[in-house]
Amino acid sequence: VMRPFGEGSLLKRAFPPELASAGLSGWPDALLRWCLADPRVTAAIPATSQPDHARANVEAASQRPLDPDLRDLIGRLAGA
Repeated sequence: VMRPFGEGSLLKRAFPPELASAGLSGWPDALLRWCLADPRVTAAIPATSQPDHARANVEAASQRPLDPDLRDLIGRLAGA
């Protein structure tokens, strides 16, 4: 997956409280984990020039896979 954050466009809206309650830290965390939870995805390449963003992406990618219900919720909320 190349640029899973839609070049930043998916990160501009408010982060839903139901995703925060599920333990996700923000859109970057949710969207990167959403991509990586798809069995067809073997790599995600989020573009960034910020070291702190790169570290956060590594942390998100290191988490356990999302359960299917949470993945579906992220998909619905991100597409809204």
